Amino acid sequence: MMKKFILMFFCFVLFIIGINFRPIPVSALTLGDNEEIDINMSAKQKAIVFEALKYQNVPYVWGGKTPAGFDCSGLIQYVYQQAIGMNIPSPTSTQEKYGVEVSLDQLQPGDILFWGIKGQSYHDAIYLGNGDFIHATEPGDVVKVTNVQWFKPDYARRVLSANDLISTQPANVHTIYRLYNPNNGQHLFTNSLNEYRSLVKIGWNGEKEAFNVSESGTPVYRLYNPYSGEHHFTVSSDERERLSEIGWRFEGVSWQSFGNIPVYRLFNPFANGKSDAHHFTTSLAEKNNLLSLGWRDEGIAWYVVS
Repeated sequence: MMKKFILMFFCFVLFIIGINFRPIPVSALTLGDNEEIDINMSAKQKAIVFEALKYQNVPYVWGGKTPAGFDCSGLIQYVYQQAIGMNIPSPTSTQEKYGVEVSLDQLQPGDILFWGIKGQSYHDAIYLGNGDFIHATEPGDVVKVTNVQWFKPDYARRVLSANDLISTQPANVHTIYRLYNPNNGQHLFTNSLNEYRSLVKIGWNGEKEAFNVSESGTPVYRLYNPYSGEHHFTVSSDERERLSEIGWRFEGVSWQSFGNIPVYRLFNPFANGKSDAHHFTTSLAEKNNLLSLGWRDEGIAWYVVS
């Protein structure tokens, strides 16, 4: 009876902590049936997508070609130069001349979308995948992600070669991405580029690739705390069950622990119910920096291949 009372009291405390806190939601996102579509993106495609997403909310500036402000063609010129060293000079009518035309139903991340008559286009954007593209919109607005169902392009061009689209990553190895929520200081790790893009779209900071994992190994479980918005990852089924008992939501197996590279687990004794209580990293430098700030070393969380 006493154990049940303590459990109920703890859940009540978590609820009180959470009622005045509204994190950017993540567990409610619908990823769709085709969430694996981006797993085999090539290195150049990933470089373009990640570079472009960095400039969300940069203001539109007519003729702008730097992160201080972009117009549509200036954004494309800057992103491709920074990401893969490709020069695609503005304006849009010049950018139309690069690459080869590709059907709108055969789009791949890294393609360039155009609006208007061929040879006289008035707008362009970078295709991200899953129907999303990023563009510098119009005066008074900012760089943002939009879906083709709301603003359909007239045609598209592919500036990457066939070889540039080939992924060199082994089929049984998958990338885990890391994001940071500036509203509450929390991190999230995900194997879905669609989830990554969706969270960046609503204000999270994309921190690119965290590590690579194998398809086989020991399951790494993902749990969500609805009272604080925090996510936790563990290979321990006992820890998973304990957290589930006090109100955390089990969100399934995120990836597998396998390989020779350790992922370190650290605990934040200063967590206030909003910030992360735990952090995970393969970086010894990051681990040591957190330890110098008072975090506690909890050993190795799991292993990854690279």
